[in-house]
Amino acid sequence: MSNNHYIRIINFYSLLLNLHDFPSDYSPDYILEKWNHWIGKDVMLTNSTVPIESVVQFHRFKDKWKWKSSDLKIYGQIQPIFYFLSGIENMNMRNNFADFEHFGGDITKINCDSRIGLHNLVQRRLDEYLILNEKLITAYIREIKLASILD
Repeated sequence: MSNNHYIRIINFYSLLLNLHDFPSDYSPDYILEKWNHWIGKDVMLTNSTVPIESVVQFHRFKDKWKWKSSDLKIYGQIQPIFYFLSGIENMNMRNNFADFEHFGGDITKINCDSRIGLHNLVQRRLDEYLILNEKLITAYIREIKLASILD
């Protein structure tokens, strides 16, 4: 199994397990900090078609954290990340990566450095997820390698 691709998957799911349940509970700064830590500063998502519920949730989120006009830079970065995170319904790897790509994310650009910083309970959930999905992860890494050869 390619170590870099495996680490990218670990980092991706470290972010999801940390934030996907209730992204509106976290401050914009915290979301961006975790995004930069696990995914990387160079991986920015773009706004895409989202359900109206996500738009409403985002406006509530914006109001909750009392954003000012000086926060527009963070607003532009957080909005697609928030839409992506709030759209995660389960930990289905294919769906999660498809959603990430829907927002312009590139799996191969996710941070490939091992990261620390998970709470013990979240780390346990991540370990369980990785064990349960070992065959799927191996197949996905194989697909990534084949796609890179064909490009």
